[in-house]
Amino acid sequence: RVMERPGYVEVVKGSDQWGRKMRIDLKWKEDAVFTAERSHRRTPLPEPDSLLNDGEHLIRILKPEESKQFFSKPIVDVTAWSDKSYNTYLPPGVVRISPLSTTSILLRVPALKPRISQLLGVSVFVQQNPEFTHCKILKSTEALCQPKNSMFPIVEAMLENTSKEEIRLDSKIINFAVASIKIDNLYET
Repeated sequence: RVMERPGYVEVVKGSDQWGRKMRIDLKWKEDAVFTAERSHRRTPLPEPDSLLNDGEHLIRILKPEESKQFFSKPIVDVTAWSDKSYNTYLPPGVVRISPLSTTSILLRVPALKPRISQLLGVSVFVQQNPEFTHCKILKSTEALCQPKNSMFPIVEAMLENTSKEEIRLDSKIINFAVASIKIDNLYET
């Protein structure tokens, strides 16, 4: 039994929207296939609701490597950070970071205690001190705050464990500054 050769093929990629197809006309000549993209379709594409103005067209989904580039550089460039930096320290007790994971901790900023009433909620830029080598502190922009049960202002930091073993950070042993923060230049005196 001989199969008939089709006149066209519709190609659908798995990541494309539903109904989006590329139609390719096949021109048969002996056993070779020549393709040409076809500009018109017999089946109409579904039209998105053009009247729907919910802002979804402004959303862009980023791959993990794109999000690091997208968020890390503009944060530093958009805000003018002060030249002065303030040391941050581990919270009291032991912090455990599971292998190959990221953990959020609250770092203490004792030097800002006298100014906390002025600086509460102000953006600060967190970066790792070179002396701290136990794990990686991810650069980020956070808000300065002071919980009722804390004597010092605190800032949230993300610690990343890239090793295959659990990391234990004991504040009695690691009693030096693990990171530094810079305040938004508008609030520096």
